[in-house]
Amino acid sequence: MRLSRHRIGLFAAALLSLTSLAAHAADRPPIKTVGIVADTGDKVNMRHIGFMVFSNKDTAHAVPDWAIDAHIANTLSEGLKARYELKPVTFQQRSIAPALDNPFDNPDVEDTMRTNAKPADGQPLDAYVVVWPMRQGVAGTNQFVEGVGLLTQGGRANFFLALRVSLLDGRTFEEIEGCSARIRDRSFWNPEKSTMNEAQGFEDVETFDAMTPEQKQTMQATLKQMLTGGMNYCLQDLKLVE
Repeated sequence: MRLSRHRIGLFAAALLSLTSLAAHAADRPPIKTVGIVADTGDKVNMRHIGFMVFSNKDTAHAVPDWAIDAHIANTLSEGLKARYELKPVTFQQRSIAPALDNPFDNPDVEDTMRTNAKPADGQPLDAYVVVWPMRQGVAGTNQFVEGVGLLTQGGRANFFLALRVSLLDGRTFEEIEGCSARIRDRSFWNPEKSTMNEAQGFEDVETFDAMTPEQKQTMQATLKQMLTGGMNYCLQDLKLVE
């Protein structure tokens, strides 16, 4: 199996950031029809970083009632519908996002899209906008977060986004350009602030099941707000909208 181009790109993100805007909309083949694919798996990830390595916890919890992927797709649709003809795409959930446990030996999103995603009407599309989880390092540690969820560490708590939005060629499935979702501008001194929001009242939460119904409701509402901002940021960063 070939080495994932996306994984190489993510590992070299600091270097690629200087040239990530090189491909401008005017340089691309015309895009008229677009398919949207959101495949986070409708789950939230809980990452607790303790004082000792054996106190670290990392769990994932399915939350189908939160309709995370539907929210992402609806947000993208709202942003794109005025400029593009949106076409439905047939795919099985959790068949697009590559597994992240071994970044060198798993297929990338180009391969999974090519294999598992089809235009519902059978007609080729000009492009796909695909949203999938990525791994993002936690500053000052050798730990990471992925997807969407809650990070607790040292008496602090943050809701996080770790998602990649890929613009793929509709015929070759090659990535035209990619974007890491964020909710505000990056800060050199606090890079995580661009992808995280403080979660007040969640500092002692280590597991999803330990949350109160009110906390789960707050988490759901906050993450969806962050997802809206993150998707709108990427639509502009990918130069799909102005």
